[in-house]
Amino acid sequence: MENSPPLLIANDVSLSDSDSGMLSRALVLMTGADTTVENVSSASPPPFPAVVSGSVNGSAFELLVEGNLTVMMYQDFLRSLTFTHTTDNPPDQGERTLRITVADSQGAVSLPALKTIILVAENDLPIVYLNGRGLGINYTGSFTEGDAGVGIAVDSAVILDLENDQLVSMTVSLTNALDSEVLVWNRSATHLGAAGSLTADGMFIVNVTGKASVTEYSSLLRSFRYTNPSQS
Repeated sequence: MENSPPLLIANDVSLSDSDSGMLSRALVLMTGADTTVENVSSASPPPFPAVVSGSVNGSAFELLVEGNLTVMMYQDFLRSLTFTHTTDNPPDQGERTLRITVADSQGAVSLPALKTIILVAENDLPIVYLNGRGLGINYTGSFTEGDAGVGIAVDSAVILDLENDQLVSMTVSLTNALDSEVLVWNRSATHLGAAGSLTADGMFIVNVTGKASVTEYSSLLRSFRYTNPSQS
């Protein structure tokens, strides 16, 4: 699944050779992959004197291990191999097929062992940066009695969504609100519907609805202000 940690692809593989205790090569071929963001690798170094190389051919990724090593050494290294996907928005979901073969010291090649990985996309949550992109999701402001109002976010506040450029709703809440405390916003700057109300438990809630770009929602968010006209 998208955003998952590296996936072990052969942690239960078992190798044997009735004629020899030595192997000379292992080949892992992954097909159907997005090779710009996917690969097969190991966090562990290969056993000496093996040499590991990787190559890409279109949607195929090939990992080759070469060197005269014992069957158990090859087995341990294959068990350490992982599949990694490094993007939050996979353009190509579906199956990846891994084909593993090994060759002994006399050049005889095994039948392929197959592994199928199904990549499932996950809808990433939008993120609200009240303090500016990358500077924090929270913002602290101050209000002095008699002020016209204070913004609830910095001028560079922004909403980000890695997978969608459209949003359908937004909720802005003021907790522990008194009767004189409200949130106001620039109603003329957007076609989105927005309505505020004070709940029985003292929360002033503004619900914004309507399909619009993330940019338009961000602009509307920056227009919100807290105000309290009471002099006491």
